[in-house]
Amino acid sequence: MNTNSTPTLAAVDQPRLVWLICDGRCAARHECQGEVKRVHVMHGSKDWGWWDYCDEARAEDKRRGMTVEFENVSCSQCGRDFGPGEHGFLHCADHSPTNS
Repeated sequence: MNTNSTPTLAAVDQPRLVWLICDGRCAARHECQGEVKRVHVMHGSKDWGWWDYCDEARAEDKRRGMTVEFENVSCSQCGRDFGPGEHGFLHCADHSPTNS
């Protein structure tokens, strides 16, 4: 019996995979679609906080009038980060220099 409580090197070096599970209503119906990402949800002045939503959950809450923002959006062309937002940018021409 090994009584050594020190983790082995192999155990320490193994990458840990984190799977986000959708918190949306679609998860209960097994109708989730797309990649699950962390989003901030608001409805008017009420802050609903941060949730893990798939594409379907984000679309459903937007249809219900809620604001659903990603933690950080960026430009695919230049790589610049813009902070929280509803969508990123494909080209630099799609964002103004003052967006931040």
